[in-house]
Formats: sequence, structure tokens, C-alpha cells
Amino acid sequence: MEKQFIFQNRRKLLKIPMDSIIFMENNRRKVVIHTTDGAFEYYGKLTEAMNQLDERFVHFHRSYVINIDHVVALKNKTIVLLGCGKIPLGQHSFSRVRNMLKNQIFS
Repeated sequence: MEKQFIFQNRRKLLKIPMDSIIFMENNRRKVVIHTTDGAFEYYGKLTEAMNQLDERFVHFHRSYVINIDHVVALKNKTIVLLGCGKIPLGQHSFSRVRNMLKNQIFS
């Protein structure tokens, strides 16, 4: 059974397949979920969202959580995500994401 991310948006309870989540970002008091089908938002915190997510999601910055399955490339301290452009990384975050991707590819 496919894992789902469940959240409350206005008065609706929504479920999104975790496979379709490319990344999440913190935008003021909202969490914006970028998926292969578009963007969704709800009031909340990324730290709370991480409680539902599995090991393929990396919270590398206070404002971003990425799904490493949707990483296309890492270059010049930037992560390139499938269909969503680029996210700049600090040195520590870049090394951490690079190591996670190496482990995923060679495991």
C-alpha cells in the first residue's frame, strides 16, 4: 500500500501520495507541498510534517524538506529537483545530501 501524507487544509482533510511529493517549504506560517500534480498549502510547521515522512525525505534547512527520489542533480552547492528548479544549499547541507544520494545509489 502506498504511503500517504495527511494534512488539514481549511476544512478538508487531504491525502497526498508520498511518491508524488517533490519538496516542501516553509512560507511564513504555512507549509507548501510541491508535488508532481501541483502545490498544496496548509498552516503548520515542517518539523511536525517530518513526523509523517519516511527516510527518503531530508530536512536540510529550516525552510525546506526534499524528497531525494526527485533529485535530478547536485552542482555548485545547488540541488536540482525534477520539474521544480533549483534550491541553494549551504556547504554542510550539500555534503549531507550528496552522501545520502551516494548511499541510496550504491545500496
